[in-house]
Order: sequence, then C-alpha cells, then structure tokens
Amino acid sequence: MKWAVILLNWNSAEQTAETVRALRRWHRLHPDLCLVDNGSTDSDRATLLSLCQTERILINPRNLGYAGGLNAALAVLRPDGYDAFLFLNTDARIPEEDAERLISRLEENPHLGIVGPILTEYHGHQVRVDAGGRNIAFHLDTRCRVPHPPPSVSPFDPAVLFCAYVPGTVVLIRDRVFESVGDLDETYFFSGEIADFCRRAHKAGFGCAVLPAARAEHNSGESPLRATLYLYYSLRNRFLYIRKFYPRAAVPLNLYWVLLAQLMALLALLTGRMGRLRAIYLALRDGLTGRFGSHHDYFITP
Repeated sequence: MKWAVILLNWNSAEQTAETVRALRRWHRLHPDLCLVDNGSTDSDRATLLSLCQTERILINPRNLGYAGGLNAALAVLRPDGYDAFLFLNTDARIPEEDAERLISRLEENPHLGIVGPILTEYHGHQVRVDAGGRNIAFHLDTRCRVPHPPPSVSPFDPAVLFCAYVPGTVVLIRDRVFESVGDLDETYFFSGEIADFCRRAHKAGFGCAVLPAARAEHNSGESPLRATLYLYYSLRNRFLYIRKFYPRAAVPLNLYWVLLAQLMALLALLTGRMGRLRAIYLALRDGLTGRFGSHHDYFITP
C-alpha cells in the first residue's frame, strides 16, 4: 500500500521537527511525509524550513484551518496515486508497530474506509484513554472512554470497534473515501470537520472504526487557548453540523445546545472565567446566525 503522512504545522516548528525525527526512526515503514505550514509566523516558518530541509513542505501564506491545511496537502498528494493518508498531529506519537497494524487492517478489509488507534490523551495532569468518538450533535463530551463500555463491535469487522468518528489526532483514511465524499469541509475551520467527514463516509458505505490492537498518545499540554479558542469552535460548530445533517430536527437540537451553553456560561461566570464566558457567548452568536469559518481574531492578536 502506498501511503503518506501529513503533518500540519502552526507556530510549532520545533515540535513538528521532533515528530518528523520520530517517524524517520522507523525501521520497516517508510511513508512519504508531507509537512504543511499553515500560516505560521515568519520566524516559525524559517525554523521549520531549517529543521526539515529534506522533507516535502507546503507553505500556506495564511492559516487555512485544520481542514484547509490538510486539503491543501491532499490536492498535491492525491494525483500521485496514494492509497491512504495518515493525518497525525504534531503533538501525537504512534509507534511503528501500531501504524503497521492500522495499515494491515485497512489492507485486509476493503469496506473499512477510516481507522484509528486507541488514543491516550494527556491534558496537563489529566490522563484519559479514548476509543473513537460519538455523534457531536448529541454529546458535549464526544469521546468514548476506556475502560468504560466501548463502542459496539463493528458488523463489518469484529477486530475493530465501530464509532461515529475517529479523532483527527491520529487517523488513517483510504483515498477512495475522498473520491466518494470529497474533501474536508473548510467551513468548520477548526474542530468538527473530521466528525463531519466520517458522517459523510458512513453515508457513502464506508466503515469508520477504532482498532484496539493499535495505540497512540497525544500530549496537548495546558494551552490557555483550549479554554477559549478551542471551546469557541467546538461549541459553534455543533450548529453547523446540525444544519448539515439534522435540518428537520434543527430547532430542538439548537435549543438543547443553547440551554447547555447557558449552563456552561453560568458556571464560567460563577468561577470568574471571563475568557471562557466570552468564548461561549461568541460561539452561540455565531452558531445561531451562521457565522462560520475562521475567527481566530477573536482570541489571537495578529
């Protein structure tokens, strides 16, 4: 199977370079690597170019978001006849043997379109283990926890666990899925686009699953942007997802998220987290009025 790894860099050149070095230490697998600089600062881009001189690097002059950055790489790579693509966060690690297991499962099951590993998440002092995700239209915490009851065993392959979506942190996608359903939806900009893509893949007849035999780790640290920027996109994009896939149930589902957001806002107010309160307000305003796409300027000064 001919496959490539796509890494998206946004102002984290040294971390991206370390991820590249980790992949280059593999002994049996030698996938093509494609690095996308997604509108980083001039200094960060220069660092990336100096640390990764032998890698294929695409430069986006502005931040196109998660979907836009990956779509830019796919537009360049797909004409070369790749069978699959591994999206890998630069703060995630997957051992070579686990990547091999993902590749083998995709090769052995032609009905499987999207597959990922069991994911150990490190957020500061918190550690959790996830087995895929649940429908983002109905759940605030969408990850399926382990050892809590895992997702149902997939009817198309008893070796994997069926799920609504595989987190984009580490996900292997067959090229035929892109042929059938198109690119990632850039309207989300950040958060929700993989859930959207997996939903479209399901509707096109592709299996979306987690392989328990494969493991990966993700260390996102304690970035203050998780309490504002990430919260904003995560909440706002629920309304976009509902518009696309549940138009007939939009009124009750929107009301559900408005009420839930109000509870979140009240808690933020009582605990003095004004940045979080503002992110919730902006997410509700933009989600209900259809203001999607990039709004990094709400939280990040150019």
